[in-house]
Amino acid sequence: MSFGIVGGVLLAGSLLFYSTLEIWLTPNNGSISKDLKKKLMFMLPLFTLSFAIHYFFFVQ
Repeated sequence: MSFGIVGGVLLAGSLLFYSTLEIWLTPNNGSISKDLKKKLMFMLPLFTLSFAIHYFFFVQ
């Protein structure tokens, strides 16, 4: 693995974490395990999109 791919994964992960803080910290959804499947269905496409954007614009 090159540093570009690892950097892309780290950047996408940090962007995903930052962009989903609202989901984790709102009073109604305070528990991480509450509706985990619904949260993952929302977060995994965001992770894929942010990684793809980083990969195609910054790595290639």
